[in-house]
Amino acid sequence: MAGESPAVVFIRFRINLGQLILLALEILIVSDILHSIAHRTLEDLIVLGAIVVIRILLAYFLDRELSRLDARISTIASLRE
Repeated sequence: MAGESPAVVFIRFRINLGQLILLALEILIVSDILHSIAHRTLEDLIVLGAIVVIRILLAYFLDRELSRLDARISTIASLRE
């Protein structure tokens, strides 16, 4: 990170944090699926389905944002050259 502008350092920090959040969302989805295997009521399955859909949407949009930030770093790097 030495020699990089503060904007690039901040964007890299956001990307790393976003990747950790994506990993946590995936772990939570697996945890909910395993929990639903132990408790198989229809109500639990409906709630699980809603939670999984919401988490998948969050992960999708977070991944799009991370891609946008990565492209922004590339643009900043090409402008510096």
